[in-house]
Amino acid sequence: MTSLLAIIVALPLLMASGVTQSGPAETGGKTRAEWVALRDANFAVPAGQTPIGLLRQMNALLGSTDPFLRDNVAYEAATRWIYTTGVLSADEQREVLKMWTSNLQGGLGEPSGDAVFRRSFSALNLSIIAARENAAPFLTQAEFDSFLAAMLDYLARERDTRGYDATRGWIHTAAHTADVLKFLARNPKLNVASQARLLAAIDEKCRGFGAVFQWGEDARLAQVIVSLARRADFDKAALDAWLTAVRNRRTELWKQAPAIDPQEFVSVQNLTLVLRAAYVSLSIEPIAPASEPARAALIDTLRALR
Repeated sequence: MTSLLAIIVALPLLMASGVTQSGPAETGGKTRAEWVALRDANFAVPAGQTPIGLLRQMNALLGSTDPFLRDNVAYEAATRWIYTTGVLSADEQREVLKMWTSNLQGGLGEPSGDAVFRRSFSALNLSIIAARENAAPFLTQAEFDSFLAAMLDYLARERDTRGYDATRGWIHTAAHTADVLKFLARNPKLNVASQARLLAAIDEKCRGFGAVFQWGEDARLAQVIVSLARRADFDKAALDAWLTAVRNRRTELWKQAPAIDPQEFVSVQNLTLVLRAAYVSLSIEPIAPASEPARAALIDTLRALR
């Protein structure tokens, strides 16, 4: 049996190495201090190592309960090497795309638990791949379609709705997935039919979320609509059909007022918040003439939802 004295003696060493915050399984084979040092060096790759090799190790960090390792190390490193400096080859980007997409399945459907961190922060890192693909295309049409399908499937099946935890930081699955879809919605490879699929996915998340958005999920989902509205091939008919359905849902909700279906109220309220955020976003920046019909349709719907 370990003596109390031995525990007391060992405790400072454990704290110094960061083990109390993140165990070996959470730190990808390096100590927390080593990851902090890498970040402090602006992610300059140490001799004998490579960005792709480090990203493989950082896959463990995405599931860490330490928010610094997830946000400040794993996400920032991926942003720097994939998007800012673009040092990963196309095949290396495909590798991390496959790795992070695979991560979305672990514990999927569970409403709670620590497995959510790997899912959610894999989604956040996938937004970097989607942004890089827009800036420097490398995916085939089939690969893009598969990427989009995986993200729509994940958005639909994710059931953890937590936003922020005071100890473990952001969880935010809906927002992180919306970040990926925002960039995919800007991609020229997105076919016109998929615009309606994206709107349907937003609708489904608003209706099935189970609570009124309170951690900015509405603003992040709204950016998917904004991305669609700014496309040269924007499908206005798809937006109009969706907005009509939203207005009809609001009418049905209040038919028996003051009695209402609380679950349906949450659905209509979330949709209203998303539409408001989309309208504001399209209004606070200079708008292209092609996007004006979308903004006009949004304000007409918001008037009806008052």
